[in-house]
Amino acid sequence: MDQPRCGFAAPQFLRRLVLRTSAVPLALVASLAVCGTAHAVDAELSASTASLSGGYATQYTQAVRLGWRGEGERLLQLSFEHKQAFGETASLIIGSFAQDLTADDRAGFALAFSDAKTILARSRVDAFYSRKLLPARNLVATLAGYATHVADGHQDLGFVGSAAWYLAAGPVLEGGLRWARSNPGSNRAWRGFVGATWGTAGRDTVALNLESGREAYQSLGANAAVADFRSDEARLGWRHWLRPDAGIGLDAAHYRNPTYSKRTLGVTGFLSF
Repeated sequence: MDQPRCGFAAPQFLRRLVLRTSAVPLALVASLAVCGTAHAVDAELSASTASLSGGYATQYTQAVRLGWRGEGERLLQLSFEHKQAFGETASLIIGSFAQDLTADDRAGFALAFSDAKTILARSRVDAFYSRKLLPARNLVATLAGYATHVADGHQDLGFVGSAAWYLAAGPVLEGGLRWARSNPGSNRAWRGFVGATWGTAGRDTVALNLESGREAYQSLGANAAVADFRSDEARLGWRHWLRPDAGIGLDAAHYRNPTYSKRTLGVTGFLSF
């Protein structure tokens, strides 16, 4: 699907994996911007560290992601992640696939599995559908949903609606709403987000994202959790291409809820071949 500034791009806030059971749909990682020639392989290596208040230990995450891009902006991705948080260590594997249905429509899905006790879902399934709107086809609307199952029996169900507006000369603007339901407890939560991305893929991009609202459930490790609470998050990301097929990225985020606050710093290296 042709799109200003390199391919069909999912909203920036969906380009990350939030490693908690209330995470946004994983399938949307499969709709990352497609740049360069067809039949290319993309590789990404990332690491992050997060310091928490409230006496909680520092968290660490490492990830390796591989992607294959084919005709029709077909995108197949496989990710391996390792996480230390709230006294637990867990590994996660994610497979996702996305493809254009028509010149204006794109869809995809993802499956994820982990060995986590509580900090990640043991299994998860996601799906999304995106469509270009307006005569200029520069407004991308996305609907997505997900379902998770945690080892302790907890289950989450969520839906996301978002829109990304690609301005002819300026940033990509986006916004949306997320609804989540968590059981047991039948907690329901609404959450909103906005963001903007400046720059051009292949040179430099800067993304700012703000998110606020309620969360239905979050594990704090063995025998500890919070439910139906408010939280806020701000994220800033920079991507720099050192050459047409390789680059680096830096990310910073600040998250807070009534139980703790968290500051995260991450670094990424990416390569296409």
